[in-house]
Amino acid sequence: MTDGVILIDKPFGISSFAAVSMVRRALGVKCGHCGTLDPVATGLLPIMCGKATKLSAYLTDGDKRYTASLKFGLETDTLDITGSVTATDARRIELDEILSVLPRFTGEIMQVPPAY
Repeated sequence: MTDGVILIDKPFGISSFAAVSMVRRALGVKCGHCGTLDPVATGLLPIMCGKATKLSAYLTDGDKRYTASLKFGLETDTLDITGSVTATDARRIELDEILSVLPRFTGEIMQVPPAY
């Protein structure tokens, strides 16, 4: 195959660029991805190959859905699981506490990524 879309279940620990590079080397054709997944993220990564790279604009405009896992009571210097633990809190968080802060994470948000 030289033209088409390959759906990769990107594993933890590699970048989207690395995944594309592996496919490019294996197939020997021009390749690109439709949306970057952070190296610590896992999930579906569409890789466009050959003439299919022209379809990229149609796929990147679509809605995307993400599922996140988190652990309460742990803070790291990178704000993700790759960092060193800087603070812990063993108290039990109640459902009403979680529900009370959810509105801050709803709607349009200006994201400030960590410095890492």
